Amino acid sequence: MVLSYIYVNYRTIYGFTEFNMAAICRNLTMSLLIGLLFMLPLAVSELSTNGLTYGNVSSFAALFGLLWLLPAVFFSVLGSLLRNRAEGVRPYSTSFVVGTLLSLACIVTVWMSILIDQIPCFVGAANCD
Repeated sequence: MVLSYIYVNYRTIYGFTEFNMAAICRNLTMSLLIGLLFMLPLAVSELSTNGLTYGNVSSFAALFGLLWLLPAVFFSVLGSLLRNRAEGVRPYSTSFVVGTLLSLACIVTVWMSILIDQIPCFVGAANCD
């Protein structure tokens, strides 16, 4: 009884008309693929100029994991926001939309600052940190 009450209230609060796990996984997969497309040319450039050694495997994985994850999160959040607005599922409040857009702007700022910092390394500069 309590669980059904929580489920019904959850559906009405968040405006879900249907909980479709396949659609959620499909959208997440597309976001991850888009993030991979943003990161892959940078990783290929880094590997072609500096190579991969035992000493830089962990920093390579951390850097390119972050460069892959940030666009994936960005497109996942943006896609869900735009999809819910287009489907007319319970309109969001203005403060929620502004907060979401500010969060997306922060993600873009972090991604661009990492990219600007690492561009010399990608092109094979001599004094790269």
